[in-house]
Formats: sequence, structure tokens, C-alpha cells
Amino acid sequence: MKSTELQELTGSEPLTLEEEYEMQISWREDKDKCTFILLDKEKVDEGLDEIECMVGDTNLFIQQNDDDETVAEAEIMIVESSARGKGFGQQALSLMIQYGVQTLGIKKYIAKIKFGNTASEKLFEKLGFTVESRNVRLLNIESLN
Repeated sequence: MKSTELQELTGSEPLTLEEEYEMQISWREDKDKCTFILLDKEKVDEGLDEIECMVGDTNLFIQQNDDDETVAEAEIMIVESSARGKGFGQQALSLMIQYGVQTLGIKKYIAKIKFGNTASEKLFEKLGFTVESRNVRLLNIESLN
């Protein structure tokens, strides 16, 4: 996450190594979070180790809405620029949503996208999400599955 482009698109800030480890522990232990690390299968098939095969991640933040429905905020990030535009995001996000429906019982998903991140807007719309609202910083899109 040292890329200023990714920080801008995702609204993230760089973390120290210690902060990164703390975040990983939080993700492993928190029942309201789910993450999949994305690996490039071609690199895996070449025999490279998992760290060299990583291209990004997809996450769910699980919460209750005002109607007491379980809702998951879905996120996707393809870190490796060489892996963008190859379908990793669509495939990974589709699998994450399917996992959420079948394993976690989630029926409603939202995504919050920063203005200007047209690649994410197009990806979520391709997966059936629709624009619910726009504000100065975020584009909220929602899908009922």
C-alpha cells in the first residue's frame, strides 16, 4: 500500500509493519470481517511462492442495518497494476459474494466507491449493483442477492 494511486482510490493510508501485523490479527479474530487474498493462478502454476503470486484482496465488512438485516460492505483491491483488467476483480468479488450468500447467509451487499474510481464503478455495476446515492466523497451502490 505504498502506491499513492491505490491510497487515493481506496481511501487508505500507509501502515507501519507493526500496524499491518495488528490489522492482520484483527482480521483473523473479528467475526464481522471476511477477507480473501487473491493469487495469480499462472504464477502459482509456475511454482512461485504465495507472496510472489499475490495480486490483491477482497473483503466483506458485515453489519446490521436499521431494519436488523445483515448487510455486507464489499471491497476489492487489485494491488498489482499488471494484474488489472484481467478479470481477477470480477472473479474474486463474485466468489466472495457467493461465499457470503451460501456460507454466511448474507443477502444484501453495498459498496462505497470514491468518486473517480470508474474501474470499481463499472465492476460493481457489471455484477448487478445499482447506484443508490452519491455524495461528495463516495458512490454508494447496492445489490440485493
